[in-house]
Amino acid sequence: MEVEPEPSCEGDEYEIVIKFPAKPAPTEEAEVSILIRRVAQDGSETEIQLEGKPGDVRDLLKQIGTDGDCVEVKLDSVDGDEDEDLSGAPADSAE
Repeated sequence: MEVEPEPSCEGDEYEIVIKFPAKPAPTEEAEVSILIRRVAQDGSETEIQLEGKPGDVRDLLKQIGTDGDCVEVKLDSVDGDEDEDLSGAPADSAE
């Protein structure tokens, strides 16, 4: 399936889903699962699954949010309850 990037994006589109443990409460040392889906300007899609700490996620968002790319971030608990959707938020506002 091809998805066309939104015309307002100067670069690629990224959808990032961050899954964290539901219990105990997530901390800076908690391991999180990160799913990154990239839709290039030509409509091609790429996905990658990573694991890291919340600080790694912030660094990743800062890096991806450069060059006019659009970034959508969703926070989700491991048990599948979606907690927060930061749709359309610039990467540096997700800190």
